[in-house]
Amino acid sequence: MNFVGGARRRKVSSLQGFTKTSSLVSQSESGLTSSSAGFNNRSMKVLSSTLRRAKMSTRIVLAAMSLAFTVGLSRAAEVSPDSVQPIDLTAKYTTPRKFLTNENSLPAWKTVALGHQVFRGVPFQIEGLIHLWGEGRSTNHTSPFPEQVRDIAVGQQVQTLYVCHGSYFKSPGGTPVFRLVFRYQDGSSATNTLCFGADILDWLVGSNEAPLKTPSAPNSMMAWIGGEFSPTQKNRIRFCMTAVDNPHPERSVATIDLVSCKSKTVPFILAMTAGPAGLMKGSASSGKH
Repeated sequence: MNFVGGARRRKVSSLQGFTKTSSLVSQSESGLTSSSAGFNNRSMKVLSSTLRRAKMSTRIVLAAMSLAFTVGLSRAAEVSPDSVQPIDLTAKYTTPRKFLTNENSLPAWKTVALGHQVFRGVPFQIEGLIHLWGEGRSTNHTSPFPEQVRDIAVGQQVQTLYVCHGSYFKSPGGTPVFRLVFRYQDGSSATNTLCFGADILDWLVGSNEAPLKTPSAPNSMMAWIGGEFSPTQKNRIRFCMTAVDNPHPERSVATIDLVSCKSKTVPFILAMTAGPAGLMKGSASSGKH
């Protein structure tokens, strides 16, 4: 109650002050009108020029404030290279998630981790697969796997790109499987190659695989292991992940290309996430999804 009463008293006081101020302004204007009669033409010109300069200064200040506000909004909208941003692959998936979950001829996909997942501290959004051509299997039932998938939109600075992937069919260790190309806004590019054994492993864990194979490269790790190949074949499924460092993090990445190296191995990319270096850590996720 005291607060409301105090607010009312302040409001009345403010209105009274405003009334007094308006009265003073009116008196000043009246005085200026009566005094202007005695001004000569030169005095009136000086006064008019002063008023015009004052209006111009006000417009300049307002324009500067507007520009500063616009620049501030623009900077706020920029994506920091240190932020974690899953890359939207929806338009580029060769095999969308709905096909995987309805696939009866390959029931393994009904048991794996899909949707939003966090592997080794890195968030991924898995909504399908991008298959690339490999000699082991060149088609997805009726449509051929592409030799390359280009123009995956990024539109931001990237420090490290985390790629979640798997493959069908083995190749000798060190065999190049696919290339990932950063294409920058300035027209330049940088290419990274992922190899079998170092980065990529067959998605099917062997029955007698002991110890469990993991990627040998320091920037690649096991991401997830779990599920089963089929009700009668209990082999587990694995996904790997690679931290691809951008050699030019100061440049804005416009798009990314994925290009098959045409080995026997058929690679598939489940998800990609842009983020700071050193985000990948901990143990591989496991379980049945």
